Amino acid sequence: MQIRLTSFDIVLFSIMVLGFIIGIHQSIYYGVATSYWLFMLSSLAFLWLNQRLRKKKEISEKETGPNQNPDPKKGQSKKKNG
Repeated sequence: MQIRLTSFDIVLFSIMVLGFIIGIHQSIYYGVATSYWLFMLSSLAFLWLNQRLRKKKEISEKETGPNQNPDPKKGQSKKKNG
């Protein structure tokens, strides 16, 4: 099952990745204490995105059921006669 990402989810993902990369860069040059806020920003974006994706997954499982295949064509196989 795939969960569609909204533009806000993509922005959160971008903030998460960029905050972490810039935080690593800044901690190399200036130390961890000065780049701490970037790591916290990245962590908050990660937690918020994780929470949003879990909620979307719960909603989609409620709509389709946990064991049901949402696309019935994928689950069918061709039977050979003979």
